[in-house]
Amino acid sequence: MDSHQAFNLYEEWNLAPQQRSFNSPIYTGTIENPVTKAIKAGATIKYTVKVQYPDDQYQIKPSNLIQNLFGPNDMYRQEVEGAIARNNALDNPFTFRRRTPGFWQAEAEVVAGGKTINSGKTRSRQDVAFENNPVNVQPGVNYQPVALEQVRYSLEIDQGVGAGWQAQAGPTPGNPIKYAGATKVRVTARQQTF
Repeated sequence: MDSHQAFNLYEEWNLAPQQRSFNSPIYTGTIENPVTKAIKAGATIKYTVKVQYPDDQYQIKPSNLIQNLFGPNDMYRQEVEGAIARNNALDNPFTFRRRTPGFWQAEAEVVAGGKTINSGKTRSRQDVAFENNPVNVQPGVNYQPVALEQVRYSLEIDQGVGAGWQAQAGPTPGNPIKYAGATKVRVTARQQTF
């Protein structure tokens, strides 16, 4: 990838963009960096990513869009809301093409090298919610973000001792996620697509 264009959503190589707060530090901290460390330590990793896009396009009113993008005290939002209040025709819906997958799942498995995957600390974030039950972030589940939430994700690990996938507890303000000794790691997320 061309690092100078890493955030250009319209380049062919950027196949599955992520919401910014999910990509870094959540996604990088829970799976990407731990996998990179395991590879550098001598592990061979099978890495699989599944994404699912919603319908090709959707309609949204400017009033809803501005509420999703800016906080209530933002000056630009207040100006747009004022203009809509003076002329309701400015709030007619318009069409967006979806460019971000609504479902994202990455799975890493150690297949050789005798190493395990160990994470650093992943802290809670205001706009990224943790889901204790991975079933609730699967495709087909109705994702309804609340408040400032833009992504809901779960984390599962398998330590290779016959227990299978184990859902991890989410981070709290004073207690980040951290795991060690995993032979498989799975991050599943639902994210807003506008």
